[in-house]
Amino acid sequence: FYYHLTMTMLLVRPVVRTSARRMSTVAASTVSSDVQSYISEAPAATVSTLGNGVTVASLYNADGSGSGYTTVRLSGVGSRFDSVGGEAAILASSMGGVVGREHISLSSISSLSADAATSNLDALKGNLSCKLAGLSYESQMMDHLHSTAYQNGPTGNSLGNALEGSAESVASVSADDVASLLGGVNGTNVVVVGTGNGSHEKLVAEAEKAYGSLSGASGSKAVG
Repeated sequence: FYYHLTMTMLLVRPVVRTSARRMSTVAASTVSSDVQSYISEAPAATVSTLGNGVTVASLYNADGSGSGYTTVRLSGVGSRFDSVGGEAAILASSMGGVVGREHISLSSISSLSADAATSNLDALKGNLSCKLAGLSYESQMMDHLHSTAYQNGPTGNSLGNALEGSAESVASVSADDVASLLGGVNGTNVVVVGTGNGSHEKLVAEAEKAYGSLSGASGSKAVG
């Protein structure tokens, strides 16, 4: 029996290894053939870094056709960094953006000031409360899953916070909570990206105007 088993293994092993090599070769050739030339031959993005760490990247059309699009990402500012629950969503809404668990995304270059959020705080809280009341079952399920999965995480239960807070937490958000969250943002948390038709130099100038006053990483308090 032992002899038969050994012979069987010796016969099978070369076949498995050969099949793996063939599958790997086929997969590699399939991937390379599926990549369109406009992707593989796309020009590299132009990237600049402001003195305080803000990253500005652009990929504009060389022929200057089409419209331009700019987006801003504030990393390290999201639902997991809420001390109360919902202040990140309120802040994002006041700047015309959307909140994620780890970031806030803006569809244009907006000044990072808590004034807009704190001056309209009651209205923003009311809008968010209405939104929470109409959350889909899928969104509610994901919030419950996060709450369960991260209840004993290394950073406490912050990863389990609801994406946009709860009815109770939103009601308790104060102007100081919103200002405190935004106050933790430094230059290295900000990425500005431009695509379509535009000028990288102008994009850098606009980013400098909007975010140049932010402190660098060494001079600011980390978010969270």
